[in-house]
Amino acid sequence: MEKKIYVTKFKCLQTLEGDSASVLSVAFSPDGTKIISGSGDKTIKIWDANTGQCLKTFKGHSGVVTSVAYSPDGTRIISGSEGGSIKIWDAASSLRRAAIVSLSSSLYSATVSFSETSFTNSSSTSGSSFSLSS
Repeated sequence: MEKKIYVTKFKCLQTLEGDSASVLSVAFSPDGTKIISGSGDKTIKIWDANTGQCLKTFKGHSGVVTSVAYSPDGTRIISGSEGGSIKIWDAASSLRRAAIVSLSSSLYSATVSFSETSFTNSSSTSGSSFSLSS
């Protein structure tokens, strides 16, 4: 019996350059026109998905940004970092809209996500998670 192996070739569409440290999390905007990245330099960046140009840089985390996500309507960004802080940002103005700090200094936010009415955080080490309704 003959075995066939199929190889799919993927083409790199865009390389985003400009973070000064490792990128730990990326996400597309709901409309697919922008990409957000969370980085070891403690920043969040918004990128143009077509040109690769950095459009905005968000500063305010005291630890490495480990997770980022867009809200379903694309108007807010949520970010989590080492040290357990979570921040919600206005995507258009780069202003921080809310902050939840020090879930536990020994944890880092492994994943953050939005739903229509709340956001969820899952933290590493203890595997704890919580939801907060908006």
